[in-house]
Amino acid sequence: VTLGGSLSYTDSKLLSAPANVLAGYAGVFNLQHRPDWTAGVNATYETPALFGDTTLQFRADGLYRSAVGMSISPAVEVYAGGSNSAVERIPGFWLVNGRIALRHLALGPVEGELSLWGKNLTNRKDATNVLWTPLATAANYVEPRTYGAELSIQF
Repeated sequence: VTLGGSLSYTDSKLLSAPANVLAGYAGVFNLQHRPDWTAGVNATYETPALFGDTTLQFRADGLYRSAVGMSISPAVEVYAGGSNSAVERIPGFWLVNGRIALRHLALGPVEGELSLWGKNLTNRKDATNVLWTPLATAANYVEPRTYGAELSIQF
């Protein structure tokens, strides 16, 4: 069993801004796209040999991002008619991924690994990035749940 993790905190502050920039945003210019917290956790378990040298490995990982402000200023809401309020602040969320692999497979003179994996297993649909314009708002979202299989050969 292997366990791992990471935790990061960022204290972003805008200490000053030019007066002409502030004037363009009704006196308020917020930093955006900066989560205060990010984290990652993972766990891996590999079984004893099942047959020959072949083992079965399980891996799961979770990635966290805290809430993120996407609006530079309340003035942005004014020129967009308030229609952007749904993406003004994106709540924090976890992404969960997993992988199962048959490792050390004897394939004649070479060794292989066969795995099945899944990303975004809980199928989160959160926005990750927002672009504000006077006419419209564009947003990118977490990639949808994805599955795959891999066969790798080592020689």
